[in-house]
Amino acid sequence: MKLMVTAISDTHSREKKIKMPTPKTGHNIKNVLVHAGDFSHSQKTFDDFLLWFSEVPGYDYRCLIAGNHDELVRGMGYNKMRQICHTLGIIYLQDSGVEIEGVKIWGSPWSNVYGDWAFMANDFELDQHWQKIPDDTNILVTHGPGYGMGDEVYQDGIEDNHVGSRTLEMRIRDLKDSGNLKLHISGHIHDSKGEVNVSDDGKTTFYNASIMDYWFIPTGVPHVFEI
Repeated sequence: MKLMVTAISDTHSREKKIKMPTPKTGHNIKNVLVHAGDFSHSQKTFDDFLLWFSEVPGYDYRCLIAGNHDELVRGMGYNKMRQICHTLGIIYLQDSGVEIEGVKIWGSPWSNVYGDWAFMANDFELDQHWQKIPDDTNILVTHGPGYGMGDEVYQDGIEDNHVGSRTLEMRIRDLKDSGNLKLHISGHIHDSKGEVNVSDDGKTTFYNASIMDYWFIPTGVPHVFEI
């Protein structure tokens, strides 16, 4: 069985502006749509997004995590959000996982502190969330990237332009060493949208799936990975 994973993130209520790829078909192909957070800013945009996400044609599975701008999700809590998504055929992940066609996917909404937003913590506190990621994870979806993995901001006056989580990068090293991690999807850092990195051994791909650029213009395009 081939799993075709379409990755998007940071749509910020502009999801209808995205040119979605046509999913492949075949008796041994299943299509999964993954969104790595930051999808709404109000009740209306929340409702509109979930309806759109549930109706994008051609996908057998739809996985969603929240991001730092998804204050409504933080406010309602995990159980209510999971229930709402379940009624729409969406798999909501929040420090939790799901197995799809034998592929184990883990999702987490957390990122480094930057302003006063949802699902943020300092790197020491973030490690408590990363340690929950099972060693046998095949696809990891986090809102914030790991350090050096699609996390570069292109702004002057910053001592270190890499702003990803160092504790996540350390946890990913362990996951890579286990030989199970095939794909890490993140978002959050618009400057690095569309950036694809591959580990030195060629076994793990890292992708920043942000659709928005620095100016919050939806210039990014979805990317499809075969697992």
